[in-house]
Amino acid sequence: MSMRNRLLKTCVLLIFMHATFVVISCTTGPNTDDFLLKGSWNQEGLQHAEINVIKEDEEGILFGTDSGLLQWDEYAKEFYSLGLSDEQVIGVVKFNDGVFLVGTKASGFSSGDTTLFRLGHGATNWDPFMNNFGGETGEYTFISKGPLKRQNTSGTVWVRAGNAVARSDDKGNKWELISGNWGSWGGAAVLFYLDPFHQDNVWVGGVSALSQANLYNTTDRGSTWTDVSAGLSDDIEAVAYDVISYPNNSNIILTGLSGSVPEAFKIKKSTDMGKNWKTVNHEVGIHCFTHSAANSEIVYASGRNSEGRLFFLASGDFGDTWQTIDHPESPTGIRVNDMVSVMEAGEEVLYLGTNKGVYSFIFDK
Repeated sequence: MSMRNRLLKTCVLLIFMHATFVVISCTTGPNTDDFLLKGSWNQEGLQHAEINVIKEDEEGILFGTDSGLLQWDEYAKEFYSLGLSDEQVIGVVKFNDGVFLVGTKASGFSSGDTTLFRLGHGATNWDPFMNNFGGETGEYTFISKGPLKRQNTSGTVWVRAGNAVARSDDKGNKWELISGNWGSWGGAAVLFYLDPFHQDNVWVGGVSALSQANLYNTTDRGSTWTDVSAGLSDDIEAVAYDVISYPNNSNIILTGLSGSVPEAFKIKKSTDMGKNWKTVNHEVGIHCFTHSAANSEIVYASGRNSEGRLFFLASGDFGDTWQTIDHPESPTGIRVNDMVSVMEAGEEVLYLGTNKGVYSFIFDK
């Protein structure tokens, strides 16, 4: 082969490799150079209520508040009470048959308070639905997080009870401890994430009795657990509030941390299922994540910042870079507890549940 032909062949190969690299790069998520989100803020209401949890529902978004369960009608732009107005709702699931199961806050860890309520399909009154939840004595009914369920499962429900993990495979009729015991306590177990893309993966965590962030995961529905807390707190008092996973790779996750001091404000990223962590943001305290309804590779994060104003972060490269979207006219002392992204009339809307009501951000097309 002549020198000219060899050079020509080499050039063709390099052009092919470059083109292939460009195609592969374009499949990893939005181009960060063009990733700039714009839109408008709105205050939707309930400004005198604390929003604890938000769940998307085909009949309207569900809001668990410190004064019951409410449903948002996007067409009427109104909230409707579904009851339990005397309870602090901290978790809600709706089964395929229309039955609701709600978790409420107890007055104390070993109070024995009724914390699970059931609303039958078409019914108007909530019934206590404890069954064997709380152990043989029935005193450990404190719910740290939940109930939760995966989107398309029929009857499996998870609850964080103190530091224990309990599961029911029959809509709460019978509970089984998956981790710990009913009397497990210490610190705060505020994190519970059922990975929607990797069905056997579950993450739990919060803060230990020594004020260090902790995090555990299971890849076999709770049969075995791995402690991946090392490297999260950086020897600073901090709380792990939430986890979010990368849709196409279960090894890649983000963890949101917050605390009483700004040094605790961090987002940590791991590409090996929590064995190693790197800090990818240290400007705000993170209490919640969610995926974009328009593009699951885009993630949003929010919680509290040093100014006490409403905000959220957005990332198109799963945490490596972030855009901050502030609401300069929000009240002070505000904190985002939960949020959800939905599509409404072809527009993406992000609902943020705060300690001062519900806000929305409508993205420009």
